[in-house]
Amino acid sequence: MLPVGFEKLIPSPIASAVQYARRTRIDTAMGAPVGLIPVSGKVLTEVDAVGMVSGAEAVVVAAGGLGGASADDVQVQIFVLIGIKK
Repeated sequence: MLPVGFEKLIPSPIASAVQYARRTRIDTAMGAPVGLIPVSGKVLTEVDAVGMVSGAEAVVVAAGGLGGASADDVQVQIFVLIGIKK
């Protein structure tokens, strides 16, 4: 089970992102250079969790920091909830 937030979305194929984000390709870094390592498993998003807990269908319409906040600050995600499954 891989809990994944939409603010961490990689909008390209993972294999392609891994090729470009290799540690050996990074010339300069603030701290230790890092890369991406693909993992396999069942992805569980906030939308999945809303459905599991409430039975409602959720659609993400926005995600990110509030007022320019970074990942360590306030994160906001806006969902539209579509009814309750019976």
